[in-house]
Amino acid sequence: MNPRIGIIGFTNRLRGRGYSGAVPVAKNLAAELIAAGIGVDFLVFQTQPGRSLPFDLPDGATIVDIDLNDRTRAMVQVRQYIVDVAPQGIMSTGTRGSNILTTLKKSRVPFKAWISIHHPHSQEMKGWGFFRRYKRIRRLRAWASYADAIIAVSKMTRDDFIRVSRCDPDKIRVIYNPIVNSELKRLADETIDHPWFTHLSEPVIISVGRLAAPKDFFTLLDSFNMVNRKMPCRLVILGEGPQRELVENRIRELGLSERVQLRGFINNPFPFMKHSSLLVLSSAWEGTPNVLIEAMALGTPVVSTDCGGTKEVLGDGRYGPLVPPNNPQALARAIISVLDNPPKPDLLRHGAQRFDATAAAKKYMEVMGLTQGN
Repeated sequence: MNPRIGIIGFTNRLRGRGYSGAVPVAKNLAAELIAAGIGVDFLVFQTQPGRSLPFDLPDGATIVDIDLNDRTRAMVQVRQYIVDVAPQGIMSTGTRGSNILTTLKKSRVPFKAWISIHHPHSQEMKGWGFFRRYKRIRRLRAWASYADAIIAVSKMTRDDFIRVSRCDPDKIRVIYNPIVNSELKRLADETIDHPWFTHLSEPVIISVGRLAAPKDFFTLLDSFNMVNRKMPCRLVILGEGPQRELVENRIRELGLSERVQLRGFINNPFPFMKHSSLLVLSSAWEGTPNVLIEAMALGTPVVSTDCGGTKEVLGDGRYGPLVPPNNPQALARAIISVLDNPPKPDLLRHGAQRFDATAAAKKYMEVMGLTQGN
């Protein structure tokens, strides 16, 4: 019988018609594991019965429904999954799943729990009140105590988790996200029906992410306004989120309605990335932003704020400029510099190879103690 694992942490809720960066990581990892003969079950928190996931699962993966609205019932369902399936272990991709796995380990349920850390928790907790922060730190320390292994997506994320949780450094492993694969390149070859991309009379800048505070699209818009005055260009933003109205208002205030488009959430952003002159990430903080890796893999130049894991992705600036967060002037200068003198696509593709999906999956298998199935 082939080995089997569970992945827990996703819901069937549409979060502003988008989803977190943990989704492509789990999807690509699952596809690689299935190709190696390892079964994968997605333990999905159902928020609305009958609603499907807002993303497609790889062929061969199965769904196990977990009741999000009743914590006790959810615990019973995950425990029953362990009893019925006897998986090699369960990997969590988010806070809710990690808390459930930790509670089950405390209750001496016999299974292996692997917790993946996707962002710097110290940055997330900035501005929180004492009790909320205290509660989160206690949870992180419980994860560190009870997980069989912890997987961080970057060295920065690892160091941050060790500092906050007091985790044993030997217990946490850095594995870069499994992003670069043949599927990414295939999807990028799909056509775009958009005049800005089919008739490139001016540079087109792209940014991809949820319209939410951590992504800081206001800094991006202010910097783009400076760039556009010196070098006429266009900006396309792909993503949805709670700040959409505020972002639209800022676009109007700057008089950029004819120069900036909010295209909403798009299932396949890769053709837009491939045909853009430049991808810009303006976040206040990040773990390991997949959009930078995806753009590099497609040979598209990138500019980013120095906001956590971005420094590792861009090789300390080798593959693209890094500027301080919340600094429109510095971001504008970097954008102009790259548009004037873009790096060679082969250099960018070389930098993205650190995030090869097959290589990352092998490292996950080592941590999980998995061998290829029959």
